[in-house]
Amino acid sequence: MEWISECDARNGMLMHHVLMLSSARAIEPAYAEFWKRVLADGCAHAETTSWTSLGVEIFERQSAMGGQGFMHVKFRDGQRKPCRGVSQYFLRSDAFTCLDVRGEDRMAARRRQLRFILDHYALLKQAVGAPQVRPLLDRIDGIRPLTVDAAASYGWFDLQIGQESFGPLPAEDQAMLALKAAA
Repeated sequence: MEWISECDARNGMLMHHVLMLSSARAIEPAYAEFWKRVLADGCAHAETTSWTSLGVEIFERQSAMGGQGFMHVKFRDGQRKPCRGVSQYFLRSDAFTCLDVRGEDRMAARRRQLRFILDHYALLKQAVGAPQVRPLLDRIDGIRPLTVDAAASYGWFDLQIGQESFGPLPAEDQAMLALKAAA
């Protein structure tokens, strides 16, 4: 696994941080490494930015011809907008691959993709317990509370970092999962 920097497309002075994970490596250690970087930077920039939350999204590779999937994290302000002038973070890995299945019903595919994303969010939550990550989370929480919101298929929900379960999923996502359970 290797950190690289990439220039922002709109602001040439702003660099984003990208953790590249080779296909042979497990994703779990990368989540801990990813948290370390994001939380350490959040602590370092707390006085110069007004972050109140992190926004986390997973963009999975859905076709064999598609590019590598990734997770994207950005610090957000009180209006849930990206903090200006603050780097964003990407974790690129083949682990973010959830290929389309020929002939699969569209709703079945969406349910499968949502479960895939939720499984990755669960692994991301588990990584907070790593010995090298927990002190950073405690430190950032000592500065000010940090909410971590994750994107689902139809909206955002609270990952509830440090708690066993997620916050409630958006109603549409709950309904989509319930539809499968009823079938």
